Amino acid sequence: MGISIRWFMSHPGLLMGSVLLRVIGALVFVYAHLAAETLDIKPQVPVRHQALLQHNCQSCHGPDKQKGKFRVDELPYTITTVEAAERWQKVLNVLNAGDMPPEEEKQLDGLQKTELLEDLAKSMVVARKVLSDQGG
Repeated sequence: MGISIRWFMSHPGLLMGSVLLRVIGALVFVYAHLAAETLDIKPQVPVRHQALLQHNCQSCHGPDKQKGKFRVDELPYTITTVEAAERWQKVLNVLNAGDMPPEEEKQLDGLQKTELLEDLAKSMVVARKVLSDQGG
């Protein structure tokens, strides 16, 4: 025995309540979707790697010496421009290739290097997405 249209018609409050709940649900869904798109997401390299980069890289790529005309002390940890993304991409590339640190310099601990590479790779994916959405 099902509920018929006549039953709903004889209980207009229930019918209106059902429609109202569906409308409210749809509005909440649309609002949440729009809010997620308009969030000001900024890709970031975790600051926890700052000490590692300063300790292992800054002697050759810092204020006193800039081998390859590259400075790690001026890298922004929040990536808001294509230029900043390109600079971090260079760091990721040389670390992945094993070009840095040079053989004669102290090498990164395996876990430190793995965590840095993973975080940099994730940050670059987010940066590409955010900057391309902004027309960069």
